[in-house]
Amino acid sequence: MAESDTWEKREDLENVRETLEEFKKRMDAEVKKQERINMAEEKDFRRGELLGKYMAKLEKNWKRWKEDRQIDENEYLRRIEEKEEKKEEKIYERNWRTEHFSREEILKGG
Repeated sequence: MAESDTWEKREDLENVRETLEEFKKRMDAEVKKQERINMAEEKDFRRGELLGKYMAKLEKNWKRWKEDRQIDENEYLRRIEEKEEKKEEKIYERNWRTEHFSREEILKGG
């Protein structure tokens, strides 16, 4: 079988090989590009997933903390009155000391 009997010439076969090699290179580049995109999307998904888990945990802990801290109105008012009484006691003690002791005696701790 002679070369002239084939439907393609040898030059055409070389052109086909070159074209196939170029195509393979472009496909490899596209596959690598797609893999990078997929990896980036996966990282973004994981990052979003972690953020969602973190926010859910934060909200759960916030609700738990808030429930533990809830007090009734009477308890709240009682605490405010106690603070005010302590302030008044400190003011009274300070005034009493200044009336009954000299500055030097107060500084000495007397």
